[in-house]
Amino acid sequence: MDDIKKLFKRMIITTIIFLVFGIITKNLHIIIGFVSGCIISILSLYILSVDVKAIAYSKDVKIAKRMAILSYLKRYVLYMVYLASILYFFDFKYFFSGVIGLFIVRFNIYLIVLEEKIKKLKKNRK
Repeated sequence: MDDIKKLFKRMIITTIIFLVFGIITKNLHIIIGFVSGCIISILSLYILSVDVKAIAYSKDVKIAKRMAILSYLKRYVLYMVYLASILYFFDFKYFFSGVIGLFIVRFNIYLIVLEEKIKKLKKNRK
């Protein structure tokens, strides 16, 4: 659970960095695309973490499977609605930056893994 909290904190910090950078550069692609993609990504991760807890505490296997499938569908419907609305209201540049914003979870996970590997290498050298 601590790793999930750490990931949430990093994602919020990354979103704030993108927002500040977009405001400084006055770039709407960054503000609308990246930041909204990051927010949807944070929301999706929150939905995932809540649903995983519910599935883990479920005693019936059939109900747990249904919950897992519905959770999966719920998150992907969220992504589809977000991307469709970006395409409907804005052009492809905003869509592309929104897709990149959705990948912020993976980016932060890779950064956490890289940080842990660097810490292990430093401990092994001492």
